[in-house]
Amino acid sequence: EADEPAATAEGGRTTDAQSPWAGKPGALITCSYHLGGEDLKVRTGAVSEGNAVYLQAPVIQAAGGMDFSTLKAYTVKGAEAKAGEAVQSGGGNVVTVRLDSGGKGDLALVLTAGDAGKTSLERGQVLALARAFASQAK
Repeated sequence: EADEPAATAEGGRTTDAQSPWAGKPGALITCSYHLGGEDLKVRTGAVSEGNAVYLQAPVIQAAGGMDFSTLKAYTVKGAEAKAGEAVQSGGGNVVTVRLDSGGKGDLALVLTAGDAGKTSLERGQVLALARAFASQAK
C-alpha cells in the first residue's frame, strides 16, 4: 500500500502488550518492497534469549497459509537450521534464514512474498531473494 511505511520496527520494551515480542529484550525490523505486482516483506528478528524464528511464527503462518502442524514442522526446521541455511516453505513463498548472532542471542530473517501461501514469483526467485538479503546482514 502506498500509505504504509517502507520500514517499521518494534522491540520488547516498546511494543504492544499483545505482541509475542512484549517483555523480551529484542527487536523486529520489517522492510516492505514491491517487485512487479508482488508485495515482499523482509523481517529480521533478534532476541537475547530463545529462538527468533519461533517469535515470527504468527507472520510465517499467515503468509504461508499454513495449518498448525505444517507451521510447527516448518518453524522447528527453521529454528534448528545452521546460520546462513535457508529453509523454504512448501508453498514456496516463505523463506527463513538464521543469521550469525556472534554467539549472543538469536537472529532470524524471514522473507514473505504474496500472502496465504500464494505468490506470482517462482520458488527459486523467492529463495534467491532471501539468500541475497541474508548475505547483506552483517
